[in-house]
Amino acid sequence: MSDLDTTTAERALRTAVEAYGLVWHDARGAAIPGAALRDVLLRATEKPRKLVVHGAKVTGEFCLEAGAVAFPVKFEDCEFDEAPNLEQTRFPGLYLVRCRLPGLHGTQLGAETNLVLRDCEVAGTVELTGAAIKGQLWLTGSRLRALGGAALKADGIVVGQDLLFDRGFRAEGRVRMVGARLGGQLICTEAAFRDPGGVALELDGAIVTEDTFWSSGFLAEGVVSVCCAKLEGKLDCSGGTFRNPGRVALSAEGLRVQGDVLFAGGAVEGGANLTGCAVGGRLDLTGGRFSDPGRTALDLARAHVAQNLVCRSGFVAQGLVLLAGAEIGGGLWCEGGHFDNGTDTALDATGVIVHRDVRLGRIPESDSGFHAQGGVVLSGATVAGDFDCTGGDFANPDRVSLVAKGMSVKRDVTMRTGFVAGGSVDLTGTKVDGSLDCGGGVFGNSGRAFCGDHVEVGQSAVFDRARAAGQIRLCGARIANRLTFARTTISGDEKALLLNGAVVGGQLRLVFPTKPAGGIHLCQVRAAYLDDRESRWPDRVKLYEFVYGALPNDGVDVKSRLQWLGRHHKYAPQVYTQLARTYELSGMHDSAKRVLMAAEDARRASRQGVSRRLVIAFDWLLKYTVGYGYRPLWVLYWFFGLLVLGWRLFSHIGESGFHHAKTGESATHQPFLYTLDLLLPVVSLRQRDLWVVEGAALWWSTAFTVLGWVLAICLVTGLGKAFKREL
Repeated sequence: MSDLDTTTAERALRTAVEAYGLVWHDARGAAIPGAALRDVLLRATEKPRKLVVHGAKVTGEFCLEAGAVAFPVKFEDCEFDEAPNLEQTRFPGLYLVRCRLPGLHGTQLGAETNLVLRDCEVAGTVELTGAAIKGQLWLTGSRLRALGGAALKADGIVVGQDLLFDRGFRAEGRVRMVGARLGGQLICTEAAFRDPGGVALELDGAIVTEDTFWSSGFLAEGVVSVCCAKLEGKLDCSGGTFRNPGRVALSAEGLRVQGDVLFAGGAVEGGANLTGCAVGGRLDLTGGRFSDPGRTALDLARAHVAQNLVCRSGFVAQGLVLLAGAEIGGGLWCEGGHFDNGTDTALDATGVIVHRDVRLGRIPESDSGFHAQGGVVLSGATVAGDFDCTGGDFANPDRVSLVAKGMSVKRDVTMRTGFVAGGSVDLTGTKVDGSLDCGGGVFGNSGRAFCGDHVEVGQSAVFDRARAAGQIRLCGARIANRLTFARTTISGDEKALLLNGAVVGGQLRLVFPTKPAGGIHLCQVRAAYLDDRESRWPDRVKLYEFVYGALPNDGVDVKSRLQWLGRHHKYAPQVYTQLARTYELSGMHDSAKRVLMAAEDARRASRQGVSRRLVIAFDWLLKYTVGYGYRPLWVLYWFFGLLVLGWRLFSHIGESGFHHAKTGESATHQPFLYTLDLLLPVVSLRQRDLWVVEGAALWWSTAFTVLGWVLAICLVTGLGKAFKREL
């Protein structure tokens, strides 16, 4: 372009400005030296209401540093050879629309109204560090390219109203706004921030007075960092994408959001670190996708959420979701959410405090249920409402599916029909003020399927119709009301059910549809009432110091219960005395005696040593003569039986076997009295003194005498045992 053309363009511009009013100058592609443009803006004698420069090519240095422009300036479709130097420059308003620049130096730039870079192409850094803009800052539709460097530097910038990165905004390089202060909204819809492997958007320590939108087409390739920032409105990430695979994509440690945080349809490819953040409203991640396989996909450790934390249908996390030490003022609702971390921990909420319900199940009237591929940890958690896993799928085969050791729940814990755990469930030391309901749940671990050792339940614990592929443990548990296993299927091979040391304040019901393959251990269990109707006991049962206050009076006979005691392989007196005592308290004295006699049988069978056979023989006599002292009148049956037998026997022998002891006596032989005299070892009826017996009569007399002594000894021994028990 010739010097004449340049001079003509300058003159036209000066003439337009001096005309005052609203000035719209179309340079039509003509070049305007930067120095001349500076003179027009800083030294014009007339001050137009606004200057619009269209289609100009600004050549050379354009420097307004530390200057003050008295009127708003707008550049449309202009091109700058060099980056304008606007450092410490004051404008009523500055607008660059569809301009092309190699950069922009605007450190501590001041604008009384707006600063606009709309649909601009910037092939370098836009420097706005410390700028003060009382109106809005627009970068709508602009494209900033500074590969390997910063596309925008705006640390400490102050914007009185909104900051807009929207409608196709693109940044190739870091956008840095550390400590920025925004009096309005931060809008980043339909915007892309790209600095792969670096920091795409940095807002550490920033303050946004109103809402922040990283939604509806927002894309960040690289880290988005908002550490210790304060957002006084809501944070909306719905439809936004944060991409930094294998690294942290969203870094928000210490972030403070006074409103809601929304993530419907949002996606994070890489880690999302919100450690120690605070959300004044709800944190709704429903529909969000967080992907960092094998690493921490979402870190909310020590976070504080004033209302609900929601991860419902559509929420997907590939990698660990960490909630350790977090506090949630509302509920933790994860119905329909998917947590996938392979065989490692998928959800770690150790020590979390939830002021309402925790829901890890199915949304009512929906097929969408909670799913975890990997472990779920809530050890030490505090839940002020219900802990509901009904309909949840905890798939971590042969490992721990759900562990909540030491958890405290103020209301109910439910794992009812639809709950499936592929691995073990561990509630050791959990305290439940309401009920523990596992009715219909499926516990699929073939080893330890369910562990509730030392659990405390304020109401009932129910396992009715539950299915366990392995062992169920409730050792040392404290159940205030009922503990029921009605129609419960337990497939453990060795120890199917362990209740050792448990205390049940109400009914203990054990009804199995099929005989468990493994043993049942009830050692040191205390139960107010044992309901054993319809029970199918396994071959191995341990009942040491099992104490129960009552039994049903119908449905189970004494014989069946004695068979049950017999499954306790080693002799233990207490298991028999407990059953007998229960019968006694129910007024069933005959049944109690049968149990005590069975105890003596078991004791006799357990004897060891050299004298075992002799003692067993004597016990055998005691059993069938006086029922070990519990049936002393049985001896009368033997006595009268022998009396009748002897009477008939000696009557049959007749006087041929009897001779008078003294010659000349004429006493008549009386077989009845003679037999009676033989059977009474202490009392003498003088019948034996009258006769001398010989032959068969002698042998039979000796036998009846011995039997009389045996009956007497058995009677005395039995009565002695009876008196000893009474004492």
